[in-house]
Amino acid sequence: QQQQQQQQQLQQQQLYAEQLNRVVQAIPGLIQEQLTAVQVQQYRSQPPLAPVQPMQFIINNHTEAHTSQKTINSSSSAPQQPPREKESPSAMASWMSSPTNRLCLYSAIGLSLYILQGHLQTKWRGAELRRRLDANPMARLAQILNAAPR
Repeated sequence: QQQQQQQQQLQQQQLYAEQLNRVVQAIPGLIQEQLTAVQVQQYRSQPPLAPVQPMQFIINNHTEAHTSQKTINSSSSAPQQPPREKESPSAMASWMSSPTNRLCLYSAIGLSLYILQGHLQTKWRGAELRRRLDANPMARLAQILNAAPR
């Protein structure tokens, strides 16, 4: 009898273990089913989303400056100076105020400097040639012979 009781207990334990294994194997599937059901329920309960409009920025790109000055003249301060009369510009200043006159004046100055530079360069070349001839005895002798009257 004891053996039969032990065998029955062993069979019950095996049966219990098999049922426990089936439950453990079924748990992930049940969890997945429950999650899917909750997600479907949440999706159905939410109103459909409107398409998202792009955000618009308005940029005010300008500068402003404000200043305020107050000048208080008191009667007890320094005596007021009489306003100065405007001096009339000199004849040269009024003539130079015209852009055409300035262009003509600067052009004339530039042209005269160019002519002066050409004249000085010609004088320098002549002096250099005279120096070379004076330094060369053969050239000096030829110059003396050519200069002699015949």
